[in-house]
Amino acid sequence: MTVLERYANRAPDSIAQPPAPSGGIEVRRVDKTYRTGTEVREVVKDCSFHVEPGKITVMIGPSGVGKSTLIRLMAGFERPTRGEVLVDGKPVVGPGRDRLVMFQETSLFPWLTTRENIAYGPKARAEYTHEARRACEHLTTRMGLEGFRGSFPAQLSGGMQRRTELARALVNAPSVLILDEPFRGLDSMTKRLMLEYYATLSEESQRTTFFVTTDVDEALFLADRMLVMTNIPTRVRATVDVDLPRPRRLAALLDDRANDLKAEVLALLHDEAAKSFAAKEP
Repeated sequence: MTVLERYANRAPDSIAQPPAPSGGIEVRRVDKTYRTGTEVREVVKDCSFHVEPGKITVMIGPSGVGKSTLIRLMAGFERPTRGEVLVDGKPVVGPGRDRLVMFQETSLFPWLTTRENIAYGPKARAEYTHEARRACEHLTTRMGLEGFRGSFPAQLSGGMQRRTELARALVNAPSVLILDEPFRGLDSMTKRLMLEYYATLSEESQRTTFFVTTDVDEALFLADRMLVMTNIPTRVRATVDVDLPRPRRLAALLDDRANDLKAEVLALLHDEAAKSFAAKEP
């Protein structure tokens, strides 16, 4: 059965998703070192963690500590210097259709319309069947883009571009969606709306999500579990279970439990950021 054949018996109002929670990730004793001539730069050191299938795991840490490097290792774009990454028990040896990545910068094709961008994956694989077309149209509507099917990326707002990218990812039914600060650069109101929108999608689909951010409020709002990372070379400093009830709204970040979690995470991040500044002093 192909990925797109999974849509055939699905109700019209459903969202593209794997047939059951999958996408469990294990990062085991991973090191990543880069060598340029005689210079050796250790970015990740003895890093281990797991990502529970069907849940949202958020990685948070100071800028420049190696979070994006870990994303590239999980996506299979690079290989660890030592250790291993597994998805559903299988070693990651390269990119795969089970893992899709959304980066900070938009990756929409500027010469394609919204409809064409969303359908790009199935078309590229020669799998643009009736079921695939139906899934693309459903996701276009579900993302609130039905009036912009024929628009090009330059004609869309930042939030619409992000929604188009989400639809393009979801139509491929990945087991894992990896998001590298996807809402960075959006204005405050658009970012709030996108956070609530993505939280709703995740609660409906129960898709495994690995989300990277430097924003504590963003992390608390989305996460089932947070990984607080150390200064470079990075590893997990602490794991924080976010037990705020779902469905969530941003107002929930004002309650006492959310404030306690925020204070805990901010203290850890402040400590690691201070190490980064101290390392740069002459």
